[in-house]
Amino acid sequence: MIGACSNFFWVTKKNILLFWRSWFQAIFVIVVPLLLVSVLVFLRGRATREVVLQPLNWSSFRVDSGFYFSHKYMAYAPNDTINLQIMNTVYMYTNLQPFGFKTEGEAVAFFQSDDVRSKQTLGAVIFDPFSNFSVTSYTIRLRSKSDWSTRVLFPMFFKGGPRSKDIAASPPNYKEEFLVLQYAIDRSLININCKVNDSSQKLKVVLQRMPFPPYIKDEFIIVIQKQLALMLILGFIFPTLYCTRLILIEKQRGIKEMLKLLGLGESTYWFSWLITNLFVFTLISLFLSILLCFPLSGNGPILGLSNPLLIFSSLLLYGISIFTFGFALSTLFNSAHTGVALVCTVLIVISLPYPLLERHYNELNLFIKLFTCLLPSLGMGFLCILIGQFEGAGLGVQFSSYFKPASPDDNLSIHLLCSMFIFDSIVFLILTHYISAVWPGKYGIPKPWYFPFLCLYRRKLTFEVLLDDLKPNELTRNVEETTGSLSLTNTAGRNQEFQTSQQTSTNNTDFVASDPFPEKNEPLLEYNDDGDDTLEQPSASSPDTYEYFESEPIGLQVGISIDHLCKVYSNKQSTVVAVSDLTMNIYEGQITVLLGHNGAGKTTTLSILTGLYPPTSGTACIYGHDIRNDIEGIHENLGFCSQHDVLYDTLTVEEHLYLSAHLRGCDNSTIEQQVERTLRKIYLHDKKKEYTKTLSGGMKRRLSIGMALIGDSKVLILDEPTSGLDPEARRQVWDILQAERQEKTILVTTHYMDEADHLGDRIAIMSGGELKCCGSPLFLKAKYGAGYLLSIVKQSSCSSEYVLKQVKHHIPNAFTRSDYGEEIRILLPLESIDKFGNLFEDLESNKISLGISSFGVSVTTMEEVFFQVSKQTNIVSCRNRETRESRRKTIEQSRFTSETKVDHKQLRNQGFLFYRQQFYALMTKRYIFTKRNLIFVFSQIIVPIAFTLIALFIFHHLLNKNNSPDPRLDLSLKPYGKDLLLTFSNEAEGWEKRQNTDQFIQSYMRQFDNKQVTPIEFNTSTGSYEDHLLKQIAIPHLFYFRLKSIIGLVVNTKSTPKDNIISLRAYFQGESFHAAPISLNAVVNGFLQYLTSVNQTICPSLTTNNSPPQIYVSNQPLPETKEERAKQIDEIEGLMRVVVAGFPLASNILFAASYLASCFGFFPVYETVTKAKHLQFVSGVKLALYWISIYMWDMCIFFLSVGSILLCFMVFNLEQFALGERFHNLVILFGLFMWAVLPQTYLLSRLFRSPTSGLVWITAINVFTASIGLIMVGLLSHPMIHQQAVGVCLMYFWIAISPSFCLSHGIFQLFINYQFRQVCDSPLVQFLCLVDQVNACCLKTCDPFCAYWTSNELSYELGGVGAHLTALLIHGFLYSSFVLISDSSIGRNLKICLIILYRRFRYRHHNSELLLLNQYHDDLSFDDSNLPAEDVDVRQHRHLVESLPYARLREQTSLALCRVSKTYGSVNPRCKQSRKPAVDRLSLAIPPSECFGLLGVNGAGKTTTFRMITGDLEPSSGHIIVVGHDLNRNLRKAQQSLGYCPQFDALLPYLTGHETLQLFARLRGVHEGLLNTEIDQLLSDLNLTSLAHVLVSRYSGGNRRKLSVAIALVGETPLICLDEPTTGVDPISRRHIWDLLLKYRRQGRTLVLSSHSMEECEALCSRVSIIVNGRMKCLGTCQHLKARFGHGYSLNVQVRIPMVNHHLSSLNTEPTVSSTSSSYVPSVVISPHVPHQLSLINAVDNVDSFIKREFPDARLVDRHQGVLQYHLPTDGRNQIRLSHIFNLMETNKTRLGLLNYSISQTTLEQIFIDLIKLQEPVNQ
Repeated sequence: MIGACSNFFWVTKKNILLFWRSWFQAIFVIVVPLLLVSVLVFLRGRATREVVLQPLNWSSFRVDSGFYFSHKYMAYAPNDTINLQIMNTVYMYTNLQPFGFKTEGEAVAFFQSDDVRSKQTLGAVIFDPFSNFSVTSYTIRLRSKSDWSTRVLFPMFFKGGPRSKDIAASPPNYKEEFLVLQYAIDRSLININCKVNDSSQKLKVVLQRMPFPPYIKDEFIIVIQKQLALMLILGFIFPTLYCTRLILIEKQRGIKEMLKLLGLGESTYWFSWLITNLFVFTLISLFLSILLCFPLSGNGPILGLSNPLLIFSSLLLYGISIFTFGFALSTLFNSAHTGVALVCTVLIVISLPYPLLERHYNELNLFIKLFTCLLPSLGMGFLCILIGQFEGAGLGVQFSSYFKPASPDDNLSIHLLCSMFIFDSIVFLILTHYISAVWPGKYGIPKPWYFPFLCLYRRKLTFEVLLDDLKPNELTRNVEETTGSLSLTNTAGRNQEFQTSQQTSTNNTDFVASDPFPEKNEPLLEYNDDGDDTLEQPSASSPDTYEYFESEPIGLQVGISIDHLCKVYSNKQSTVVAVSDLTMNIYEGQITVLLGHNGAGKTTTLSILTGLYPPTSGTACIYGHDIRNDIEGIHENLGFCSQHDVLYDTLTVEEHLYLSAHLRGCDNSTIEQQVERTLRKIYLHDKKKEYTKTLSGGMKRRLSIGMALIGDSKVLILDEPTSGLDPEARRQVWDILQAERQEKTILVTTHYMDEADHLGDRIAIMSGGELKCCGSPLFLKAKYGAGYLLSIVKQSSCSSEYVLKQVKHHIPNAFTRSDYGEEIRILLPLESIDKFGNLFEDLESNKISLGISSFGVSVTTMEEVFFQVSKQTNIVSCRNRETRESRRKTIEQSRFTSETKVDHKQLRNQGFLFYRQQFYALMTKRYIFTKRNLIFVFSQIIVPIAFTLIALFIFHHLLNKNNSPDPRLDLSLKPYGKDLLLTFSNEAEGWEKRQNTDQFIQSYMRQFDNKQVTPIEFNTSTGSYEDHLLKQIAIPHLFYFRLKSIIGLVVNTKSTPKDNIISLRAYFQGESFHAAPISLNAVVNGFLQYLTSVNQTICPSLTTNNSPPQIYVSNQPLPETKEERAKQIDEIEGLMRVVVAGFPLASNILFAASYLASCFGFFPVYETVTKAKHLQFVSGVKLALYWISIYMWDMCIFFLSVGSILLCFMVFNLEQFALGERFHNLVILFGLFMWAVLPQTYLLSRLFRSPTSGLVWITAINVFTASIGLIMVGLLSHPMIHQQAVGVCLMYFWIAISPSFCLSHGIFQLFINYQFRQVCDSPLVQFLCLVDQVNACCLKTCDPFCAYWTSNELSYELGGVGAHLTALLIHGFLYSSFVLISDSSIGRNLKICLIILYRRFRYRHHNSELLLLNQYHDDLSFDDSNLPAEDVDVRQHRHLVESLPYARLREQTSLALCRVSKTYGSVNPRCKQSRKPAVDRLSLAIPPSECFGLLGVNGAGKTTTFRMITGDLEPSSGHIIVVGHDLNRNLRKAQQSLGYCPQFDALLPYLTGHETLQLFARLRGVHEGLLNTEIDQLLSDLNLTSLAHVLVSRYSGGNRRKLSVAIALVGETPLICLDEPTTGVDPISRRHIWDLLLKYRRQGRTLVLSSHSMEECEALCSRVSIIVNGRMKCLGTCQHLKARFGHGYSLNVQVRIPMVNHHLSSLNTEPTVSSTSSSYVPSVVISPHVPHQLSLINAVDNVDSFIKREFPDARLVDRHQGVLQYHLPTDGRNQIRLSHIFNLMETNKTRLGLLNYSISQTTLEQIFIDLIKLQEPVNQ
C-alpha cells in the first residue's frame, strides 16, 4: 500500500510538472474558459441596471360585465339538454349564440375545417359527464391566438422584476375572453341549481393582481439564462481535449507501458491522471467562480445572488465528469491523431441537443433528465438552467435552494445534478479501467473480458485442491524449472523432438515487422522488429547443427529461462511467425547479446519477456516468475531500455531517475544516493538539472540506460542501447554495462557487431524467429570464421593484384574480401596461422616496393560470423546473392577505370513538362493519401454533415412553435405543490356583516387541503392587505412569494345588510400563468359552499351528496389551424424567436466549419514535422506548385463537404435558405469561406509541431474567436441591453479578423433578413412607418426594437452580407500571400533583415566583435587571430577555400562552405555571449566525384551542417554554394541539384516504397519512360524489391533507412548528402548500401555523408574530417589520419576452461540437453565446485603474467570468463612489430592453453575517440 501511494505521488507530480512546464499550452487551456466567461463580464458591465424603489400595484378588474366579444357563436359538447340549458344561460351573459356537437372530437374537427361559421366561433366548452350538479367539471377550449402555456405553471426563467406589467399578467386572452366566459359559465351553473331571488345572497367579485415588491430591473439576467450554458460547455471542451491528448500520446508512444514496466499499477496510473486533472480543473473552476460571483464590473457580479462555494463545487464536479468521460473515450483509440479528432467531435456532438432539451425542459420527466445527464455536457446545460432560474427568481443558488427545484413545474434540483456528475465520474472511471484492461491497445497484455469475475472463481480454490492436482514429482519438476534447471532427456528423444518441431515450423517469407498492424505515425517508443531483407524458409537442420551451440557456463545461475516460446501475428491477409519455438537460457553475471537481421524476432522476444506482448504459446521464467501469470512480479526486478528513448522533454535528468527509483520501490532513505551514483555511472552528473530536450542523442541514450539501471534490478533487458550513438558514446555505454555485469542478468540486442564482440559473454543469433547459434564470441568465430582479415592501406603506386600475389606466395588459399577506396582486405584462412609470422615479416620489409603505407590484421569479426550464419540460413535469396557478387566483381574490375559520367540534365524534363510532371506527382501523392485514409477523409464529410443535420433539425424545431396539441390543465392549486400560502383579510365593518363574511371565509377555506395550504390572515386595521403582503412575504422572501403565494382573498362589504351582496377581491399571483382563473374558481366554489351551508333549501340539487359542491374548470386550447400557424406574432416576440432559432444554427454550422477547416491543417503539419515537406523542396519541387496542389486537392474535398452541407439545406427545404436567390447567396458565402479559410489553416498550421495539436488548436482558434464574436455581437445587439451601436462595431471587427465568424454570422444574417422581410416588406408596414408609428420594421423610428432588413441580401447594409463576402475575399488573398511568402526566399530574407535591424537599433552600442560573428554576410579574410588552434591540414584547406574567387568556387566545386556559422538561441547578442556556436566558421570545398565524410560526436554540428546545406536552417553567418548556386540567392535551384537523406527518416507512411520513389523521381523531373526502370534498379540494388508495394508504415527501421537512401539517389542529382545513412541497419544491408554509393560515386556524383561507423568511412570516403565543437579538427584520407594519429595494437585472448574429470565422476552427472525445433542449445548442468573456478583463475593468471612479461607496456582493458583484452601501445620508445606478436602468440598457444587469440591494429575509431575528447557541450 505504501509503495502504491509513493508511485501515485511521483506519477502525479510528474503529470503536474509536465503540464506546467508546457506553460504556453497550460495557460491557454486555463485561459480559454476564462476568456469565454469574461465575455459575460464585459456584457455585465455594458448592460444597464435600473433600481425600482417603489412596489408595483395594479388596479382590480371585473369579469362579469363590460366586455364585447367579436365572435357570434360558442360551441359546446356534448349536445344534451342540461348542457344546452347551461349554454343558453351563458348566452344571456355573453351574447354568444351556442350550438352543440355530439362529441368533443366533432367540435375540434369543426374548428379545423374551412367552415365559414368556424371563423365566427369563439371556442368550445366541453362538459364532462356528471350524475348531479354537486360536482361539475368543464373544459374551456379557445383558439390558439397566443401561447396559453398549459404545459407549465410559471415561465421557465424569471427576471429580476415582474414577468409582465399587464394588469392580468397572464396570456392576453385570459382577461379578455377566458375569465369572462369562465365566470359566465359558473354563474349559469349557480343560477340553474340555486333559487336566486332578491333576498338571496349575491356575489360581487373583482380580480386584482398581487403587488410586486421593489426590484432591480436588469435585462442581463436574460443573457445569464440563455448563454451561460454555452460558455461553460464550450470552455470545458478545450481543457478536456488537452488532457485527453496527453493520455493518448503516452499510450501511442508506449510511455504508459513503460511506466508499468517500472512498477506502476494500472489503477495508480489512472488515479494519478485523475488527481492531475482535478488540480487543473480546480484552478479553472476557482477562477470561473471568481469571475461569476464577484463584482468585477461596474454593474456587479454575473451571479450576484448565488453562493460562490456552491458554484465552485458544481463546476468542479462537472469538470471531473467531463474529463473522466475523456478518459473513457481515450481507451478506444491507439492513435493520438485519430483519438483527439474523434473525442473533439464527440464532446461537441453531445452538447448539440441542449437547445432542444431546453425548449422542452419542463415537459421532461425526472428519469429522462437524469438519464440525459449521463452525457455531462447536457447535465451542465440543466445546471445552468437551474442557476438561471434561481437567479431570476431572486434567490440564487444557496444551501436553502440546493435540494429544491426552482419551480413547481420542475422536478430537478441542483443536488441531483451534482450527484449525477459524481455518478458519471464513477461510471466513466470503471469503464476506463475495464476497457484499458481488456483492450490495452498496441502495447500490453489484454485481460479476458470476464476478468472482474475471476476473483469469484479464485475464492473457490483452496490449498488442498491444489495439492491434489499436483503430484509430488510434478512439484519437484516445477521447482527445478523455476530455478532454471531443465529436465534430463536422452539424445534420441532430443533428436526426435528437434526433427518433429522442425517440420512444423512456419514459413516466414513475408515477414516485414513483428507487428503487422503498426500505426501510421512514428511513435517515440517502438517495439517492432526491423524487417530488412525478405526471408526464406531455412533448410531443415540436422543433428550436425548442434555443434554451433557452445556448452553453457559452469556455476552460473539461470536468470531468464525461455521455454518453447512462440509468437504469431495474423490478419485476414497473412500469418506471420515472429518467434518460432525459442528455447534458451540467459545467465546471471553475464551479458548475453541477441543478434539477428532486421525482422529476425529479437524485439518481439524482448517485448514478450517484458510483458508488452503476450506469447502465442510457450513461456519464459525470469527468476521464477512466469510471464504468463506473474508479469507484475517480473516488473519488480526488471530494468528495461527500449529501442527508442522514452523520455519526457520537460523533465530533468534527475527527475527521470527519481521517478524511476520511486516506481521501482527503492527505499526512500537511499534514493538520493542511488540517483547520485547512477548519474555518475552514466556521466550525466553535470546535466542533472537539464531538461532532456536539451540533451544530445548520446546523453538521452545514457539516461535511458540509467533509468533501467536504477533500483538495482536483477534483470536488465536493453534493446539496441547504442543505436545512433557515436563511437565515444557507445564506449561509455559499454563501460556502464560492463560495470553492471556482476550479479545481474543482462540481455542486449544490437546491430553493431563490434559491440556484440566487446560486450557479449554469450552471443545468440536469430533468423526467421529461430535461434541458429549460441556461444561466446571466440567460440562462434572459431565455428564460423574463415580466418584473419589482413587490412592493407595502399599508396597511389600500389597494385592490388600484385599485393594479393605476394600474399598468396605465403598463403595460397588467401583471397580478396574487399577492395574499397585506399584499403584492400585479404582473408587469411585459419589453418595457415603458423605462416602468418613469415608473411608479416615479408610485408614489413617490402612495404615501399609494394606501395603499402601500413597494414594490420584482425581475427574474423562477429560481422563475418553474422554473414556466415546468414548464408547458412538462406537469408538472402540465391538470385540476390549472385547479383551482388556479380556487381562486386564489376566494381572491382572497374575500380581504376574512368566510367562515363552522367549528364544529369539529359535525364530530366525541362520547362513546362517538368512543372506538369511535378504537379502530377504532388496530386498523385494527395490522391493516395485520400485513398488510404478514407476514414479520416470520410470524417471530413460525415462529421460536418452530422453537425449540419443536427443544426438544421434544431433550427427547424426552434423556429416553429410546438405543433403538438396543448395539454389540458386543471385550474386548481394541486399542481403547485405543498407549503402554499393563502393570504386573506376581512375588511367588513359591523358585527352582522363580519359574521356573514367570516362564515364565507370559512366556506372558502374548506375547499383547500390543510396539508397543502397554510392560511395567513392580515389585520387590515394596521394596514392594507397589499402592505401586509409586501412587508411580510414579498420583500423578505421574493422567491417564495412568487412560487407559494398564488391566490389571496379580501372580503370587502361596505354596503348595507339589506343588499345581501358579498363583495370580494380575488387576488392572484401575476408571476404564474394561470393564477387568475384559479383564484376566480376558488371564489366561486367558496360562494357555492357558503350558500349550501347557510340554507340548504337554496340549492337543493347541490345538497343531494354529502360532499360539498365543487366546480372544476380546465383549460385546453384548440389545435392551431393552418391560418393561425402561418400568421406572424407581434414584432418583439418575433424578433426574440428569430434570435433564439438562428443562434444555434449559426453556432452549430460554426462547429462543423471549424472542424472541417482544421482537418486540412493535418497534412501540412504532418509533412512539416516529419520533414517530408523539406525533403520535397530539396527534391526540387516548386513552391507555388506545392501549395497549389495542396490547395486544389483540399478544395475538391472541401467542395464535397460543402456540397453535402448544402444538400442538407435542400433536403430540409427551408424557405429561408433553400429557395431561389437565397440559396445562391448561401452558395457564394460557403464558396468564399473555402477560399479564405484554407490558406488561413495552412498559415496557422506552421505554429504547431504535432498534427494532433494542430487539429485541436486550429479548431479551438476558429471556434473560440467566432463564438466570442457571435455571442458578443448577438447579445449587444439585443434591444434589452441597449448597446446596439457597440454590437455593430464589434461585428465589423470580427468580420475583419475571422473567416469562421464571417460564415456563421453571414448565415445568421441571411436567416434573420428573410424573417424580417416576411414581416416588414409589405405596403401596410410601409404605410404605418409613414405615419411615424413605432414599429420594429420602421428602421428610422423603431429604436431600440429594430428588425434590420434589406431587400438586397448582398448589400453592405446591416441586414446584408456584402461586408462578409468582401472580407472573405480579402482574407483569401492575404492568407495565401502570407503562406507563399513564409516559404519563399522573400520570407527568408525578410526574416534576416528583421533580425539585423533588431540588432542594429536595439544593440547598436554593443560589442562590435560579437555583432560581426552574427552577421549573415561578412567579408572573408585571413585573419586567424580570433580563431582557435587549427590542424595544419585544416588551416591550409581553409586558406585555399577563402582565397578562391567566388566564381571559381561556383564552377569548380560541388559544395562549398565559406566561413559558415550557426548559433542557436535568441537574437539578443547579450544572450549569445554564453552560447557556443553549433557550427563555427566552417570553410570547406568538395570537388565533383568525391565522397567526403563528416565525423563527430552527437552535438558536434554534423546534422546542423547538413540542415544548412539543404536549406532547412539559415546560417548565422557565411554563405553556402551548392553546385554553383548560392543558397542565400537561389535556394530552390540549389535544392534541385542535391539529393538528401536526413538523419531521421522523412517518409510518408501512407505510400509504398515504389510510390515513394515515383514521387521523388517525378519531383526531380526523371523522364517517365526511364522512371520505372530507375526505380526498379534502385529497389533491386537495396534489396527492397519484395517490399516495393508494401506500405512504408510497415517498414522496419532498416528498410526505412534504405528507402531514405534511395530517395537521395533517385533522379541523378550531382550532389548527394547522407546524414548517418546506415544507422540501425544490419551488416548485410550496410554492405548493399556501400556498393550502391560507390557505384554512384564512379558515375561522377559527389557524396557527402556523416556516419558513426568508422568502417563505413574507410570503405566509402576519399576524405574524412572529424568535427569537434563545430570546427574541423583534422582533414585528409583515412590512411593519412591513421599515419598521423594512430598508435598501438589490440590483443584479445581466450583461455581454455580446464576440465577436472575426477570431480565430474564423483558427481555422477550427465550433460543435460534441452532442444528447440531449429535451434539446439546444449546446457551442461554441473554444480559450481571450487576446483573448477580455481583452475580457470590459475590459467588466466598464467596468461596474464606471460603477456605482461613479454610486453611490459601492455594495459589490461577487460577480463571476464577466461577472456582477456590488452592494449599494446607503440611509440618512439617502444616499437612492436606485428610479425613478432604473431610468432610469439603462435609459439606459446599450446603451452598457455589458449583457445583463440586475435591481434588488430589501432583503428580509425580509436583515432576518432582520441580527437573528440576535446568536444564540449553545445547549447542549442
